[in-house]
Amino acid sequence: MVQTNIKSKIFGLGLSRTGTTSLGAALNQLGIKTIHYPHDETTQRELLSGTGKLSLLNRYQGIVDISVVPFYRQLDRAYPNSKFILTIRKKESWLKSVSKSLAKTAEVWSSLSNQYRQFFQFINERVYGAYQFDQDRFSKAYDNHLQDVFEYFHARPNDLLVMDITNGDGWDKLCPFLQLPVPEVPFPRQNDAQSHLNSFDNLVNLKENLQSVIPAKSQFILIDHGTLDDLQFDHRHPMTLVEWGLPADDHAAITALEEHRKQKTDFIAFLWPCFWWFDYYSQLRDYLNSEFSCIFKNDYLVVFDLRS
Repeated sequence: MVQTNIKSKIFGLGLSRTGTTSLGAALNQLGIKTIHYPHDETTQRELLSGTGKLSLLNRYQGIVDISVVPFYRQLDRAYPNSKFILTIRKKESWLKSVSKSLAKTAEVWSSLSNQYRQFFQFINERVYGAYQFDQDRFSKAYDNHLQDVFEYFHARPNDLLVMDITNGDGWDKLCPFLQLPVPEVPFPRQNDAQSHLNSFDNLVNLKENLQSVIPAKSQFILIDHGTLDDLQFDHRHPMTLVEWGLPADDHAAITALEEHRKQKTDFIAFLWPCFWWFDYYSQLRDYLNSEFSCIFKNDYLVVFDLRS
């Protein structure tokens, strides 16, 4: 991870399935705390207020994916000197990917949280005019979005970066734009088509996985950035990231973890949208691995037993 003192807020203006997950991972690797697709109730209410102010930006420096796409003008006014990154891909390829993604979403719809479903419908209708796939509407919405962004930033080339991550753009474009050194690691290429579709199936199994390894009546910390909002656990008591707070650094993270252990928090679980924690909070990662047992690990979930 690159250590950075960059102060600007960073907003990803790319539509879903344009490399937004990879962009979020890259920003986190650069030391810019970034959340992917926030969809909590507070964020939805604040977006609709029209002020552009988001309380989650007290904890995060960047947001990527479609959540903020309809509101970038308000965010630009609310957070002067921000940087904007528009991820794109060939429209025909994008339409095919979105079509498959929305079909998969429909398959697991009943298993998704109420808040996720509400936000999903809200934001898709704002961006596309429909939350179910319609080729003509989505095609037109893609064209309109690019045109609107290009027109808005036409006199501000230093504030907008256009990246085609699916076609190979990476550190060579991102780092000069942010005036940061290039990391000595490959640019992250995450959430390809098959991984994205698989993630929906794994989401359905997450509750079962968590309940299989965390005993009833246990309290645990759930680091998921809202992925499992409103998911009810039978006789288990999750403390979400909102309640725990985003640690300022490794020392704060370890200190907070030990304080919660004293209060009988027995487990900590990480979901894949926040696996960047293991890079950003590397000392916390090493502390967990050295002091506690990892009792569950796959591509979407990692759980540590804090009772060791």
